[in-house]
Amino acid sequence: MNLVTQIAAGVYAVSLVAVGTLEIFFHGDQRFRSIFYVKPGTEGAVRMWAMNVGMYNILTALGIGVGIWLANSGGEARAAGIGSSSSRSPHTSSSARGCG
Repeated sequence: MNLVTQIAAGVYAVSLVAVGTLEIFFHGDQRFRSIFYVKPGTEGAVRMWAMNVGMYNILTALGIGVGIWLANSGGEARAAGIGSSSSRSPHTSSSARGCG
């Protein structure tokens, strides 16, 4: 993942956290009605959905952050159990490897 992609993903993650926080805590605020299209008097009906979408956005941002962290952790795929340093598995018998 190149630097430009990581910066774009980071900016997107930060914006998801900001919007998610607004959705969870301020969905009924009059200042944000134009953003969330919440009509006066419907805050109670919208509350569950606003909190659900807000948490979804925050968890998506968390996943993006973990992805950026993993991309920069310097580890190889072997650290996750994918691949190995040798082509032979220790569980392979000698006859399967072509020996003896």
